[in-house]
Amino acid sequence: MNSLISTLITALVGFLSAIIGGLYATRTEKQVTARIVFENAYHEIFELIEDKFYDKSLSDDEIAELGKNIYSILQKSNGYYYPSLKKYALWMFNGEYNDNLQELWHSFSWTFDRQYEKVTSLIGIPPRSRYYRMNTKQYSSFFHLIRIYFLSKYGTIELLLILIGLLLTLNYFTN
Repeated sequence: MNSLISTLITALVGFLSAIIGGLYATRTEKQVTARIVFENAYHEIFELIEDKFYDKSLSDDEIAELGKNIYSILQKSNGYYYPSLKKYALWMFNGEYNDNLQELWHSFSWTFDRQYEKVTSLIGIPPRSRYYRMNTKQYSSFFHLIRIYFLSKYGTIELLLILIGLLLTLNYFTN
């Protein structure tokens, strides 16, 4: 019986080691790819649109010009980008898109925002702080702002402290 348990434990340890090793190898490869994506495209696009994320005041001509520039950057990046971004960029300037360009810009901003966060997180670049995002208006709506503020690393702690303070205050006044 002991040899059976010993064999099962050895097999389980080997199995778990293989899974962990595979996950580590996959993560390392994802980091290498993310670095290429960042260096070939996302950094340059971010520099271009840093103060224009979710901007509702951009004219159709400004959106078209941004689309051309973004498309050009993505063309040079050898396929290292999230595919929807290139399609959005193309629609911004080629006249194929018949709806509101402002909505298209919002969709691009939202998609790029998520992809940029994912890539920078994988390669260890510090995330944009919630204050930076608030000051540069890098949020899509009031609810997105609330999510950025309270669901960030420090925002969650602040929210918990506020709730504890409210509970203590409520407890003080009810007793």
